[in-house]
Amino acid sequence: MFRIAVIGVLCVSLPLDARVFAPFTKRYQVPTKYFDIIFSDASRETALSLAVSADAVYDDLKTTFPTADTGRITLVISGDMETANGYETLLPAATIVLYDFPMQPTFNYSNYMRTLFTHELTHAMAMNIRSPFFSVLSKIFGQWVSISAAASTYMVEGVAVNMESMHGTGRANHPSVHAMVTEDILEGRFKTTAQSSGSYDLFPGGYIQYYYGGLFNRYIYLHYGASNFSALWEVMGGSLFGADDALRQVNGISLEHAWHDFYELMKPVGVTVSNGSVLTPLSYIPCARAFGDRIYFYDGLGRAIKYLDSAGKVSSVLDITGVQSFAISSDGALMLIDREQFREGLTRRETVIYDLNARAFREHVVRGRIGECSFARDGFIGIRYRRYMTDIVRIDTNGTMVVLLAGTSDRYYAQPQMLTPTTMVFLVSEAGKQVVWRFDMTSGALMEYVIPAAYPQSITAVDGKILVTYNNDCTLNRAGIIDGMTMSVMAERPLGGITEPMLMGGKLYGVAQFSKGDAIVRYELPMVQSPVTFRTVISKKNIDDTSVSVTNIIEHSPLAYLLPRMWLPYARTYLDVTHTNIIAEPGFLLYLIDPAEENTGFITVTYNYIRRFANIDVQWRNDATPMRIDMGLYDTTADLAEYADHRVTGAYCGVSYRLDAGNDGAFFRFGITAQHSFIAPQEQGNIYQWPYQRQTTSFGVNTGYSSVIKKDSGVKNRFYEARGFETYHYADYSLRYNAFKYEAMFRYFIPFMPASLSVYGAISDHDAFTPGALPFYFSSLHYPVYNEYRSYAAASRYYSAAECSGLVWNVEMQNGIDLLPLYFNRWYGTAGYRAAYTGGNYLHSVFVRTWLDITSWLPVTMYIEGQYAITSHSFGYAYHFVLPFDF
Repeated sequence: MFRIAVIGVLCVSLPLDARVFAPFTKRYQVPTKYFDIIFSDASRETALSLAVSADAVYDDLKTTFPTADTGRITLVISGDMETANGYETLLPAATIVLYDFPMQPTFNYSNYMRTLFTHELTHAMAMNIRSPFFSVLSKIFGQWVSISAAASTYMVEGVAVNMESMHGTGRANHPSVHAMVTEDILEGRFKTTAQSSGSYDLFPGGYIQYYYGGLFNRYIYLHYGASNFSALWEVMGGSLFGADDALRQVNGISLEHAWHDFYELMKPVGVTVSNGSVLTPLSYIPCARAFGDRIYFYDGLGRAIKYLDSAGKVSSVLDITGVQSFAISSDGALMLIDREQFREGLTRRETVIYDLNARAFREHVVRGRIGECSFARDGFIGIRYRRYMTDIVRIDTNGTMVVLLAGTSDRYYAQPQMLTPTTMVFLVSEAGKQVVWRFDMTSGALMEYVIPAAYPQSITAVDGKILVTYNNDCTLNRAGIIDGMTMSVMAERPLGGITEPMLMGGKLYGVAQFSKGDAIVRYELPMVQSPVTFRTVISKKNIDDTSVSVTNIIEHSPLAYLLPRMWLPYARTYLDVTHTNIIAEPGFLLYLIDPAEENTGFITVTYNYIRRFANIDVQWRNDATPMRIDMGLYDTTADLAEYADHRVTGAYCGVSYRLDAGNDGAFFRFGITAQHSFIAPQEQGNIYQWPYQRQTTSFGVNTGYSSVIKKDSGVKNRFYEARGFETYHYADYSLRYNAFKYEAMFRYFIPFMPASLSVYGAISDHDAFTPGALPFYFSSLHYPVYNEYRSYAAASRYYSAAECSGLVWNVEMQNGIDLLPLYFNRWYGTAGYRAAYTGGNYLHSVFVRTWLDITSWLPVTMYIEGQYAITSHSFGYAYHFVLPFDF
């Protein structure tokens, strides 16, 4: 993943609570020829292993990107984030962050951490290829000045997927990646370049740019050759017209032509496809299990575990988020649920036990980095995530864990299940090859199933049989049933393929992965039989090369990285005192951040050309502790209600804390703020000589609770699909006026329809509130401003308001112009009613908004609102641009 949109990253990252390391984590640093590697004790072994090999990977990639000017790269390895991912950023300089956690071994990675590092390092090198002109600009403003970094995402991610796949492994060589594109072609939904640019936000969302981009870049590399591919990226580093211009200059073809050739290459030839019986609405279904006459599955879009009964009815079992896998006990009473949760700023994996009869969670027995659990005699078996490797473990009912099989840096395990009371089967990925193994827990014997099924994706052990899904030919997944010494396999390929195979009532079921979503499907296809043999497996030592001697380790100091390495043109905009004219002040922004993202600083300077005054704003945020600390200094011009123009100089400090509650992303938030300002009202002469005539000091306390979650679809901005409620409260005291105010907000997302209800209230011992929400006694007000009632200037000591709105129409557009880039996601409309009561006036309105979701380098929502003010019998309109962080 590459963070590309400069302004977007700066702004969107501000409200997020994500961390790289746990609070108070001591970190170390080791230099190599090209890297400064930062790590903690939790990731020490992985970091030292990469310290030995990282420079060689750099030199290898340098042959493809010979002019890449990366400078020294900061490489951060975190053992605290329990998710398989990483990213590269040029903000403020080339930095790679890797999470020391394993990927699902159903992908054909040989050494996952080495592959992940290669992927992210490719970003760092490809994005640092520049023409001489842009190279000069980057020396002045920072490495973020990169034309190739602004390329379409299918090129940015595609080149990295291609380079990770150079040695026969990696995603561009895996049949499941080909299968997704094949399915799109069979359904007539082959993605355009615009849809592959990272902007398509329906199912399957973020996979498209990796899969299409990886296969497209792989096609270019193999068809035109390595030197041609290098030349292509040389042009990309200086061309304002991206891949189209580069392909024309280097290969003499247009992007449209190349994309068509790619389509022709991917078209399946001589493939017979059959249809199964689709039984559920389309969704995202990562896991499913059959028990009795029910099929349980996780509905990722609805964020709930549900079941399909024999009558075809779908019912909900449990509202829950982040489910990765689950298993059901032999008596059908308990469910083991492996889930991913966001806690204390970090992604955590946990396995919980749910009582299906009592409809309640049981006390945890499975603790630590454990997942993919299934029931065994007197306990459970599962996968322990040890750094980026996997072990198979057994856990008894008291929580005692025993390691049965230890993984290595090139041997990964997945989906362990009991075949008999003493024998388990599981998937293995060894040196990039996927196979099915059997382990006798009594004798310790290891056997590999030799079957006509390459690249097994998922297995299910049921009634002494093993159900396997696989893909031998990069088309669609098929299923086979191993029963003793024979294996029955599908003679035809089902549309949508098959994963999560199940047997119910003697019939084969599974999850089909269609272009628009997943569904539970019943398959009644002809099967052919093949013999099964076994190969004895010899267990090997852990070959992970972490015993190397690295002596030049020092303690890491994050403050040493807060250097001025990134400058950004910037403009401060605001409305003048009449609220009709926009003032735009040009300037620059200096961005500072340490590699662990614990210290973030902004220094902005803009010039007020009317007053000939330099506005200065200094902000600093610290996330090194469980609390977030925000501090700032400012010396600016602006307007207040009582002054047409003024200069304000001051400082503020705030501390906030998030406490996670419950199991579904609910949290409490607490915060305190303090602010002191000196105000100089407008005078004659130079603004720097205006005397300060007033001081204000204010203190605030805020708290809130939110249980709001969105559907797990990756869809941008579709806030009307949320469910849950949130409430926030603010108490402020102004020392200058000896004034106090309290505000409250409550918002409820109606679960059975796309609508929400919001209620606001405020009270003060001064006349502090107006419908226009102009602050006087306090620095800010939190209730909404109703544009149609700005003319009601009478202040009051109380304010109450409510608003209800819902979705009226929605049109998914999902296409655009890749070369601009400009992508249209959707057009939709909402309508509602709102009312406010303040100062003895009841002000109410009806309104209609037409929305347009678009994506350029950032997802942006814009709306135009038409309103009718019932109180004043007047019509009006408003418009607004909403960036992602405004939501």
